[in-house]
Amino acid sequence: LYAEGQRRYVESLSPYARQFVGQVPKPVFERIEGLAPAVAIEQRSTGSTPRSTVGTLTEMYDFFRVLAARLGVMHCPDCSVPLGVQTVDESVDRILSVPEGSRLLLLAPVELKVGQTPESFLAGLKAAGFVRLRIDGTTYRIDQNPPLNRKRKNRLEIVIDRITAKPSERSRIAQSVEAAFEAGSGTMLVARAVDDGHGNPLAEADWPVEVHSRFLACPACGQGFRPLEPREFSFNSPLGWCEVCDGLGTRTGVEHQALVRDASLSLFEGALELWPDLSQPLSRAMLEALCTATGLPGDVPLNELSGLQQRVLFEGTGERWIPVPRLTASDGAGSRLPAKTPPASKPEAQAEGAHALKPEAQAEGAHASKPEAQAEGNR
Repeated sequence: LYAEGQRRYVESLSPYARQFVGQVPKPVFERIEGLAPAVAIEQRSTGSTPRSTVGTLTEMYDFFRVLAARLGVMHCPDCSVPLGVQTVDESVDRILSVPEGSRLLLLAPVELKVGQTPESFLAGLKAAGFVRLRIDGTTYRIDQNPPLNRKRKNRLEIVIDRITAKPSERSRIAQSVEAAFEAGSGTMLVARAVDDGHGNPLAEADWPVEVHSRFLACPACGQGFRPLEPREFSFNSPLGWCEVCDGLGTRTGVEHQALVRDASLSLFEGALELWPDLSQPLSRAMLEALCTATGLPGDVPLNELSGLQQRVLFEGTGERWIPVPRLTASDGAGSRLPAKTPPASKPEAQAEGAHALKPEAQAEGAHASKPEAQAEGNR
């Protein structure tokens, strides 16, 4: 029965997916009725890469990403409330909420079109009546041929207006906000000039920037967002994966409990699970060299070492070379070998703060019965 259920399940896959799935021969039965296809109930890797999951193998993952992007309700990752549309008046109110007299730049984010040259891009801006362009946080006059790097993608923003936050300027600010939304396809950036807290003005590239969106914004904190796309729900893409674990849900690190054999013993007595074992002369020579170089007492029980000494032992002191005596009869000189932690002592563990997807994608559909944005593989 299981073989027939699995066979029916495999037949439902695409030809591309079938080549990666081991198929079971058809059982010797004339007909089996009322049997549902076998389904996978656990996310596990069937290939050599941890990015291969049941969802990617069956290609259901692509449909879930579209479902989350199109039907999910975006929530603010900071306030956990549903996002709403931000009007021009709301943007003006938010701009005027900063300390009166603050100097602001109203910016419209833009990009070079595919195949467009920097010269034609600048000529188009000049013909449209724009005077200044902000490139990677620095403002330039367009008629001065600002530097655009052809070899990398620049962060480009049209300077719509330079204003001072005053209630008396509300009418002008509203007109500039409308123009910024129009030039930025519904998105506006507001950069505010600040100092370092000691009266020294910060460089323009270090000014804080707020995002205003005509389409999506948080009603609580006013933060603006752009609509999410299916690719931002992918744990296999830099646009969507978690910055802590790169979309894998786990990261490599030292698990102290797995390394400690007996904390009541000293390092020389075998308190740690070392590779090679201390019975090997090379392993003992490396441990003695490590203790000599770092000042760790090798004859003191592990549980009596100070917190600093234990951090040095498990986390190291930075990359350095430690001389280890050569154990051959023909050469008594010291060879310089790096003391490294054996691979076996670095198991994969659930990463703190790792959720496979970035916070913006996790925040969508996190309430009620809306589609969850934590796409398949996000565990």
